Amino acid sequence: MTMKFRDFKPKVKDNSGTGAALILDIGTFQSALDAANLWQTQNSIDVIHIETICLPDLMDACTIPESSHHLSSESDTLYQFIRVWYKN
Repeated sequence: MTMKFRDFKPKVKDNSGTGAALILDIGTFQSALDAANLWQTQNSIDVIHIETICLPDLMDACTIPESSHHLSSESDTLYQFIRVWYKN
């Protein structure tokens, strides 16, 4: 039996159009949780553990991990995503 993980994130869209500024429209964290629940149900996954992971300083849309969600506070910007550990 092998242990694996899968990451889930809200959808990230570039809404900057043709302008120079990068404007990201990042979906809700609930949408990432809904995707994880759907995947688990459809695939009968044996879940070991679920984590919420936050990573700082991911400014470029190309560097945002597949499973991230943007959070911000006065001093930091964080990208939040769900990681599901499961048995295969």
